[in-house]
Amino acid sequence: MAETEYADKISVIVPAYNAAQYIEDCVGSIFHQNFINLEIIIIEDGSSDETPAVCDRLAARYDKVRLVHQKNAGAAAARNRGLAMASGDWVMFVDADDLLSLGALSHALDAAKRLDADLVFFNMQYEYRNGRIKQVIPLEGDERVFQLDGGQRAELEDMMLTERTQRRESFVNMTGPYCKLMKKERTDGCRFPQELDSGEDACFVFQVLRNCARAVYLADIFYRRIVREASLSMKQDDDFWRRRSDYVNWVLDYFEPEAKEKEEALNYFRYQNEQLVIWHYFMRNSKLSYRQKRAAVSAYQRKVKGEPDYNKLEPDHKIYLFFIKYRAFGVLNLLNHVKNVVKCLKRI
Repeated sequence: MAETEYADKISVIVPAYNAAQYIEDCVGSIFHQNFINLEIIIIEDGSSDETPAVCDRLAARYDKVRLVHQKNAGAAAARNRGLAMASGDWVMFVDADDLLSLGALSHALDAAKRLDADLVFFNMQYEYRNGRIKQVIPLEGDERVFQLDGGQRAELEDMMLTERTQRRESFVNMTGPYCKLMKKERTDGCRFPQELDSGEDACFVFQVLRNCARAVYLADIFYRRIVREASLSMKQDDDFWRRRSDYVNWVLDYFEPEAKEKEEALNYFRYQNEQLVIWHYFMRNSKLSYRQKRAAVSAYQRKVKGEPDYNKLEPDHKIYLFFIKYRAFGVLNLLNHVKNVVKCLKRI
């Protein structure tokens, strides 16, 4: 496809840590966009594999790559550094093991210019090792405009908090920095909280939304999220309760001035994250003992500010809600064992 020239420049920021097997495909998918005025900023975050050498080769191969090596400081610090370096009019974040579909940059910028938007977000698909593909298309229609300096900012924030739309469709692609083209000046003063080890990407997006006047949603699937077992969000983590509680408390503090207006969304946010912590320990094949699992969940519940009001929730899985409400973790542990037995039988 022929390159399309724009006066606007786009900075694509790629934090890279132990991504030697994947980052070459990632950067290639960005470089081969039909876009001329582009810079690709790679922040190599002190990797322990061959990532530094691979990044050096990429910087030598592609003239649009700007590469920085730094001591390991985490994804938040890497993204913040990339954002500080960005010289473009627009910024986009791409994880080092993910891919951009051809035309993503030009189509997103076209929409931003045509509709006078500060933020463009689009759809993505999950690609699994077994070949399965899951598309995330949360909103109806090919295109939708959100006037963020009015009531629609609250609507978007609530969808982020609950990770679902009013149609109860998944809205998870709005919570992360990927799948978005952002006007650089609208990111001024916005940072990924480096004190957090979980959820810092959503915290950044919450801040950016406050600076934007208009956002555009595109139904196009331009982002390919490659699901790998070793990713931080997927791996089993005995300390998950602490990381998640820190994120939840950050969000609750951030929205404290609007707690009354956002009562329903924040209540569901509390419930959803408590459910996630319980699922992490009891519904996955964790090697922790039952006592250790229960202790982890209890530690999370003590640390988080407030607790869900179950009387105001109407989730689809009411049986699961019953177990949470009465802290019947033993039943959840049993369900986990049954699930693993079923998986084993399916392999026979």
